Amino acid sequence: MTENINTEQLALYGGMPTRKVPWPAYTKGHVFIDDQDAEMLQDVIKSKRLFRYDDRPLSETKTGQFEHALTQYFNVKYALAVSSGTAALALSLMALDLPKGAVIGCPTYTFTATPSAILLAGMEPLLINVDEDLHIDLNDLENKIAKMQAMIVVHMRGFAAPITDIIAICQKYSIPVIEDAVPVLGAQLMGKHLGTFGVAGAFSTQSDKSLNTGEGGFLLTDDEALYLKAVILSGAYEDNYQKHCPEQVLSPSHLALPIYNFRLDEIRGALSLSQLNKLDHRLQRLDANYRYLASHLSALNKVSLRAPHYSEQLPIGDNVLLKIHGSAEDAIWFAHALCAEGIDARAMGEKERRNARRFWNWEYLYHDTLLTAQESLVQSQDYISRYIDIPLSPTLTQQDIDECIAAILKVHEYYESNENLG
Repeated sequence: MTENINTEQLALYGGMPTRKVPWPAYTKGHVFIDDQDAEMLQDVIKSKRLFRYDDRPLSETKTGQFEHALTQYFNVKYALAVSSGTAALALSLMALDLPKGAVIGCPTYTFTATPSAILLAGMEPLLINVDEDLHIDLNDLENKIAKMQAMIVVHMRGFAAPITDIIAICQKYSIPVIEDAVPVLGAQLMGKHLGTFGVAGAFSTQSDKSLNTGEGGFLLTDDEALYLKAVILSGAYEDNYQKHCPEQVLSPSHLALPIYNFRLDEIRGALSLSQLNKLDHRLQRLDANYRYLASHLSALNKVSLRAPHYSEQLPIGDNVLLKIHGSAEDAIWFAHALCAEGIDARAMGEKERRNARRFWNWEYLYHDTLLTAQESLVQSQDYISRYIDIPLSPTLTQQDIDECIAAILKVHEYYESNENLG
């Protein structure tokens, strides 16, 4: 494959691009939807029962069946289907009975939904630096943990965060850990699913996740008290919570909890249930694609793949993160060159392009000026800005992957031969 790469002139400078068709991505309709999914949805429509809380027991609703299937798949006691991953995070925090305004730690490299969920729960985010591999900086966590009442760990872009180390640190201070497992749905570490290490794990089924229902999410936990509070808070008004925990008869004090409309409807519950049956197949495809791509990029001098914290855990593979061994400006140039070759690449540090996964674009957190926040987290900004993000849909063909590899090798060879491209 590599012997046919033409590096004489990049497409960025007028040469022939590596590929001429749009790069596949979920947002462009590249998603697994089959006849089984359609039939499940039709069953719900024909039943005319779209609400998860009617006169049926939970086991007869699609949403309830999905929740039961989740407990089996993830080997946990409780699962609650909700409207989004953000809702799952916020509910997990609310159910911890933390004081209003509690300080919650979260990493600088995550999707903006993580700090947004903290605010939604009435609490305050405290940003923790990341290291050069974009994992939480454990030293910075140690330095800041005394200020926290809880910690959200994010397994970003399919990589396991240093979860065992983080839990060990947090346990010394009696700090509960919630996992934002939205970007890592289905991945395991040491035979245990990510999202089941902490007191609760939050997941999303939004459009570019391993389970794709357009919108949706769920939380997992083994903590009965947390689960029951989350059920009520999510919108199980009056006595609907008893559908989840029939053996629990609560006093009127449960009416002291507010009710938020974070419920999942039966249409998305049905689609979630159908999609869950195909999750392993999808993960296998993502894993195979990533391994193949990684095997062809491992020997590059100026670019490397983001390194996992745990050597035994490869990422899910729905994205590839390339670290440029140069400046942030070099990373921007490299991403532009890949885009010209027909690969959907985004430089994390590009100022002209907003990116919801970098902390300095979360302007809602900074009441005075962004400068103060960026100066205090300069390490994170430097590391994040050296990365390029490329989406890897499970619908990629062998030709797609080969063209992605060819484009990266082509641009890398040019980059390696020239200096000061940024």
